[in-house]
Amino acid sequence: MMKQKFLIIILLFTTSGVIGQTGPGGIGNSSTNMLWYDINSENIGNGAMVEEVTDFSGNNNHLVQTDVLKRPVNVTNVFNSSIASLRFDGGQSLTGGAMAAYNGVTKYNQYYIGSVDDLSLLSVPFAFKCVTPSRAFSTGFLTQFGLINAIGRRYGFVRRASLGSPTTLKVFQNDYNSLSGLMNAYLDFSLISSDPDVIENTFITHLETWLGGSTGASGTGYYMDGFISEVFAFNIDLNTAQTKILQNYIGAKYGTTIPTDHYDYEATHGVGLVGIGRDNNLNKHLNSIGNGMVRIQKSAMTDGQYLYVGHNDENYSSLSTDVPVLLLNSSRLLRTWRMDEPTDVGNIQVTFQLDSLSDFSPAPSAYKLIVDADGVFAAGATTYSGTYNAVTRTVHFTGIDMNAGDYFTLLGDEPVEIFSVSDGNWSDPSTWNCSCVPSGLNLVTISSFTTVNVDTDGYTKDLTIAGDGELEWTFDNNLTIQTDGLTIFGDITMPTGSITFAGTSIQEIDLNGGEFDFNDIEINNNGDVVELQNGTIVLNGTLTPTSGKFDFTAGSFIVNSVSAVSSARIAAVNVNAELSGNATVRRFIPAGVAGNRNLASPVVGATLAHWDDSLAISGYGFPDGCAYGDTTASGCYFSVKYYWQDRFYDITNINYVLENGKGYEIFIGDDLVTYSGTTIAVTGALNNSDVTTMNTTAWGTLGNPYASPVLFSQASTTNVMGKYFYIYDPASGGYQWYDKVSNTSSIPQLANGLLASGQGFWVKDFGFLTFPQSAKTSTNATFIRNSVAENGIQLKLTQDNTTYFNVSSIVFDHTGSDLKDEMDIEYLSTGLEKASSLYMTTDTFKLTKSYLLRDYADKTINVALKALTESYFTIHIADVASVNDYSNVYLFDQTLNKMIDLRAEGAYTFYSEVGEFDRFKVIFTNDVLSTDDFITTVNTGTEINITQLGSAIEISALNGFVNNTVYVTNALGQEILSPREVNLSNGSKLLNLSTDLKGLMIVVVKNVNGITTKKIIL
Repeated sequence: MMKQKFLIIILLFTTSGVIGQTGPGGIGNSSTNMLWYDINSENIGNGAMVEEVTDFSGNNNHLVQTDVLKRPVNVTNVFNSSIASLRFDGGQSLTGGAMAAYNGVTKYNQYYIGSVDDLSLLSVPFAFKCVTPSRAFSTGFLTQFGLINAIGRRYGFVRRASLGSPTTLKVFQNDYNSLSGLMNAYLDFSLISSDPDVIENTFITHLETWLGGSTGASGTGYYMDGFISEVFAFNIDLNTAQTKILQNYIGAKYGTTIPTDHYDYEATHGVGLVGIGRDNNLNKHLNSIGNGMVRIQKSAMTDGQYLYVGHNDENYSSLSTDVPVLLLNSSRLLRTWRMDEPTDVGNIQVTFQLDSLSDFSPAPSAYKLIVDADGVFAAGATTYSGTYNAVTRTVHFTGIDMNAGDYFTLLGDEPVEIFSVSDGNWSDPSTWNCSCVPSGLNLVTISSFTTVNVDTDGYTKDLTIAGDGELEWTFDNNLTIQTDGLTIFGDITMPTGSITFAGTSIQEIDLNGGEFDFNDIEINNNGDVVELQNGTIVLNGTLTPTSGKFDFTAGSFIVNSVSAVSSARIAAVNVNAELSGNATVRRFIPAGVAGNRNLASPVVGATLAHWDDSLAISGYGFPDGCAYGDTTASGCYFSVKYYWQDRFYDITNINYVLENGKGYEIFIGDDLVTYSGTTIAVTGALNNSDVTTMNTTAWGTLGNPYASPVLFSQASTTNVMGKYFYIYDPASGGYQWYDKVSNTSSIPQLANGLLASGQGFWVKDFGFLTFPQSAKTSTNATFIRNSVAENGIQLKLTQDNTTYFNVSSIVFDHTGSDLKDEMDIEYLSTGLEKASSLYMTTDTFKLTKSYLLRDYADKTINVALKALTESYFTIHIADVASVNDYSNVYLFDQTLNKMIDLRAEGAYTFYSEVGEFDRFKVIFTNDVLSTDDFITTVNTGTEINITQLGSAIEISALNGFVNNTVYVTNALGQEILSPREVNLSNGSKLLNLSTDLKGLMIVVVKNVNGITTKKIIL
């Protein structure tokens, strides 16, 4: 499929001043730069799902996506080098709320660069949604059938300016002036189309901002398929100098061709480009900083002068010892900048804006600007002294004269080791010997007999907790270890918060033989490994493998589970991350009734003996012996089985290797009645990539392959495997289910197909099931959410003197069929369940959930009973009020010839012997049927069935004849029901007769195979 390349940038105009500019290219500030989404500045790991995008304009109009299923993915190397972008696959979007700052805007200028699916029917990659006094409207870009369109609105109609369908990286532009009504569209900064007839695009009241997709009036998401790197918006007029600087910013960052290229060093220093310049006195820009840390400015420039600086995108909190030989006790930032100027500009001012990561010099007065021609600062560098401002954390340099191509960076004294001198907060300078707050460039020690609380997001180069020292979290803050590692001799208390390992070389976690509880951990080591040494990490939160390898082969790593509602988990492993070593994964199984449960191993290489450590497992030669049966191999009861090709297979070896991705049926109980609950554990390798498992024909047991809850809704199936699953529920004695096609479930706990770590489940028919890493979810697997409401009923079967029950459903849908279709869920019975059950029959299939065609025609559905014991049973009716298409819903008991009005009666109790019976029919009709009438059925031999349902007649065909003529006469041959054409291709049809009719009647059905007749008595 052909792709088109583009980026989005939005600009809205007024006039510009000469104050310091902090927007893209150094243009705009928080009052004029309304929004700025720069994905590359987010520092998100490659392959990570993105929940929120930061607004770097300072206006806090952040974009969010709360639905995990609709989050885009961060990817690198799409446009230029390692520049990050968001990937949208036709179902993701991010949204920002209403912003008062956008109200009343009368002009805008929009730029767009990126990629879209050229076969997309309709998508809206970016748009503002606003409202005028008379109507709502949106403006931005849309794609349709491969064409990219700039859009505006005239009255209630969208106006489009087509920009074609190029296959290479292009820059699209759309500007609009509400006073003139003129909308212009540009391609690579050249005018392509003008529309002088666009009005009503004044942003009277801003409502919403869309990225990646929008919501139309019908509620449909117009989602794009492609990549987006950047979006920004101004409410200033761009003069010609600012336009050239912006073009150079785009050209250097994304490698695009621009009309006036002033900067030659984008190959190595093309990120974060800012510029100053002047065309004439009305078109100038003299102060720029962007969202980086370097500001350049000059009080005056002559016509035609421009100067730019860009950086090499190195970590701005990392240091280098490549410094002038006379300053050997110093360090410099690893990040360097490079300057270019078409003509000599002369002296300029340079200011470094530092933060807790980059303010590294113990003596701020030691900061110096160093400039070098070849980028090797040890020899030949020029040094400038500056002024440090402790309040603003800036270092300001004046009189800086550089040549085109020069490199420069910031130098200071080498960071000192910092240690705590008293109990206190991390952010309190009095806690530390330096009377400062540690940065990402300091070695930090928590001293003996002191306790430090991580009360803010903190940074350190290396962290040591001395004996009798303690580091604690009482708030949800993050501590980042930038370079080295973590050594613990004392203690760590971490009920909340997180710790990130963000180095670029090997980082060690040395626990000195201790066992410590951690909450959240992120591995974000760019290109190397984080090693666990000599101790045990007990993870109670989430491990996020963003980048680099986490190697715990020399230590012990436990993924803990402390309750039925809370378990630690391993988040999605990104493509450039890896987990190495054997982990122990625990799962708490709550107390309840004894019975079979569906379990699975979340690791590779675990054995049945691991489960046996916590559970009583029956088997010949097993440590727990035989629960019942004789003590021979052939007579002993084996309590662990798996299901394959319509039969159970016993696990007869205690050292059997549990297959990752396979499900197992295991009896769990203290005795045959109750189970008190326990935590089970398995040890093995964690999965680093997507996992695919296979099921053969008929039913089979599969399992969640990850140490994390997953969503079946995000899994994929191939061949004829059903898009649903069952889980045996020992409390009900039957099965609970989830259906992916309708995204509905039998209980709220399975909403979206939520599967706990270690959960086994049942699937039907041959195919492959793939759980991608992105199917993992942070939702607790027992967290209750509402399921989707449907137009249908539920039949719940209960049995006297037991707690067991079974639920089946009948649903109406415009895409359903009265025969078996893709949405239907087949009935499962293995012989081990304890609950009797109901199921619907159609064609040759048995169904637990049946989707019927919502065509408003009368329906009859056959419902069978499987009674496991002789008893009284009750059918409870739920959600009958949601069936709005029919006035009456009946249950007909064919054994007792009894009709029950389900709208009037909430339940029906009956007696049954053991067996499987085609006993009931559910009838949906707008007529009133007599509850005293009886029903008889015969097969006439011509594949047409005629069934009497009181005063109604059901006509059905085994092979679904299309053309049938039906009429009814009395015994004298007089026509009672005039001939009707009936289509039986979708199942059965119901014909209602007048309740005033009495006596013998003859029903006649004609089709190409002949005539079928049946006598009925009314």
